[in-house]
Amino acid sequence: MSMTVALIPNIPYVGAGPTELILAISLALNGINVRVIEKDPVHKPRSLEMHDFLGTASDILSSDSQVPQMVAYPIGSTGSDQDHKRAQRRSRTTRAVFLGQDKQVEILTAHFQKLGGPAERGVELVSFEQSSDNVIAILRHPGGEEATEEKAIFDYLVGADVAQNQTRKQLGLSFLGEARKARQMTIGDTYIRGSLSQNALHMWNDMSSSFLSLRPVGEIPGLFFLFTLAYEENLRLMSDHEELVGYLRKMAGLPDLDCVKSTLLTAYTPDIRMVNPFRKGRVFIAEAHVHSPAGGQGSNSGAQDAFNLGWELALVVKGLAKPRLLDSYDAERLPVIAEMLQLTSALHDKAYEGGLNERVWNRGSHLDQLGVNYRGTPFVVDEIEGRPPSTDNCYDSRPSGVLMVGDRAPDASSLVSIREVLSSDRRFDLFSATRRTILVFTGQQGNPEASLVVRLLKAYPPGLFKSVGVLPSDSSTSLDVGSRRQG
Repeated sequence: MSMTVALIPNIPYVGAGPTELILAISLALNGINVRVIEKDPVHKPRSLEMHDFLGTASDILSSDSQVPQMVAYPIGSTGSDQDHKRAQRRSRTTRAVFLGQDKQVEILTAHFQKLGGPAERGVELVSFEQSSDNVIAILRHPGGEEATEEKAIFDYLVGADVAQNQTRKQLGLSFLGEARKARQMTIGDTYIRGSLSQNALHMWNDMSSSFLSLRPVGEIPGLFFLFTLAYEENLRLMSDHEELVGYLRKMAGLPDLDCVKSTLLTAYTPDIRMVNPFRKGRVFIAEAHVHSPAGGQGSNSGAQDAFNLGWELALVVKGLAKPRLLDSYDAERLPVIAEMLQLTSALHDKAYEGGLNERVWNRGSHLDQLGVNYRGTPFVVDEIEGRPPSTDNCYDSRPSGVLMVGDRAPDASSLVSIREVLSSDRRFDLFSATRRTILVFTGQQGNPEASLVVRLLKAYPPGLFKSVGVLPSDSSTSLDVGSRRQG
């Protein structure tokens, strides 16, 4: 086995799933050299706002499946005795999106490649060592007996391979939690022929006993994602095709139902764990958690891990911020993930109580993650006197009714500028993944404090900041400080 040496600056990313690619795109947009490696040679299978900033939202939205009607039946029935629930279609960035991870990876990979970044599949991280100056990684390239190893030197390393343990184990980080072994499920993809509608998410019984869910995969006719709790039957369903067909017919009460083919059927045991901390020296862990899929928080939380870390790394690598800025990643994201694990575990347990009642369906708007906040963290400073104390609830959306430092900036529409033509009237479209946007709220045109902000920003490199003055809607004049944007 031969060894090559590559002196490559900046950052490698271990893994090539959605979280890894989101961070890679964020860094590449900021001009940072990123190298994405993935051991497997094939794809594995407040997020839409983030995709907006990265320029990937249009492709994500055009590829998602319509959120299906959810229909619950008793065992052996698809008739009139059923309970209908439909997820409400909401605004562009708060509605639910059904999109397979393989399709999301395909979209993100294409965007990353447009930015000049390769995703190297089949390349394995063997080991790494870090010093105060860099990280030295040993990478193995495929080739059987002709496989080669490469010694590469990087500024930082980010691993999103928490389930495979390579990066985490070498760092010696804890991965504490529990496995719900008594609640093993069978999941996988199955092609079904018969009278079962592909316009609804079908569910039979409840999770306190035998339970079956079949969700259509909208882009592929006849394909359903199967999720079942058959308890004693789980192993037989995975290994015996006729057993699976009989079980599906019994649960659905459809004798004509035929399972043409099943792929990727596997046993799944809910594991609830989190890495702690998320960083050691120059090595970071993203998507450092596993948990129940209840609430749809996992991939979305991993994406926000990546987006949070991306802009911080970009500023530090460019020399525009001190390395201690990177301490904010652990301080901000770890409490959010810890609370997310509690929320998803509570939803998981509630589902097993039995009964398809309103408590199971009504989960609250906090799962949209629009209330995820970093109040009270070390890099958040609120200088307004008389503010209510910050809350420890990382998922709350302004519980005090007051917008606080560290909250998600709310969007606003119908913006008007008298100094330049706006391509959009949304506040969110003023934000970007490649610069910091300074909003200056002022009560009058020519406000001296607003002008002071603009003068102070001129001391920074061009393109780093964009400043925008915001006046109340009842103002007779408008001030757009952004017309004097930096750069």
